[in-house]
Amino acid sequence: MNTKLKHLTILITACLAIILAAASSFGYGALTDTRPRISEGEYAMAWVSVQNVMSKHNYYHAVGNRYEELLNIWVKEDGEYAKTATITAADGVWEGMDVIKVYYGNPGTKDAKQTIKEMSKNDPWEPVKGQLGINMNTTPVIEVAGDGKTARGVWFSPGIVMNYTGQKDKDGNEIAQGTYYFEKYGADFVKENGEWKIWHFQMYRDFTPPVGSESKWTTPGAAQKSAAAQSPGETGLPKASRENPDPYEQWSPTRENKLRPELPEPYYTFDETSNF
Repeated sequence: MNTKLKHLTILITACLAIILAAASSFGYGALTDTRPRISEGEYAMAWVSVQNVMSKHNYYHAVGNRYEELLNIWVKEDGEYAKTATITAADGVWEGMDVIKVYYGNPGTKDAKQTIKEMSKNDPWEPVKGQLGINMNTTPVIEVAGDGKTARGVWFSPGIVMNYTGQKDKDGNEIAQGTYYFEKYGADFVKENGEWKIWHFQMYRDFTPPVGSESKWTTPGAAQKSAAAQSPGETGLPKASRENPDPYEQWSPTRENKLRPELPEPYYTFDETSNF
């Protein structure tokens, strides 16, 4: 009888250990926190949905169709979260969907007061000849809030952008130019009207050498400038709403290698954390 009881005790202890490990891995935090939480199934569904939203960003971004991206996977421009939505880069923070729709959607718009749908109708997106954009989201670290209302994630995103120059070489071959992109993304998501949407988005650009310039890879100073010129809206864009208080330093031979962005930690509600 004692042997059976001992085996039962071991079995129960093992089961509790598995439950605790699962709860921890899914961001549930300490089980002593008695606040109501979403189920593990809801957590898993939210995790996958957030990953899908971020992947959709890369597909839209690859072809430059930012109207569709803003309409489909960002918070609504007239919704509850519109005024606090942000895009952040090393050179500033652009806040509010009224600013983001110009900065990211159409920097060349003649009427910034148009809605995104009006921009799309009056100045429609068209495929660009010779353009190629590939960005890959890898190594996701995603945490969903215990209350199920928000989520946070970080990704590495290596890629390449190619553009047709309209010129030919001496042999008559078409000439293209491009830039390699080695960067990271940090993003906050919010569940708006039952759907997960991008709320805050920050780019952490590490290394952006021009294609065909391998000899410059170890002296990236000049190479970084060429990449900036191809970034959406470096010129002619609305001014940043404010400076980035902690701008991310691009790689150089003397840069200290630090963990940026910080990895998301389990949390219950967005008030307990800070936005990307």
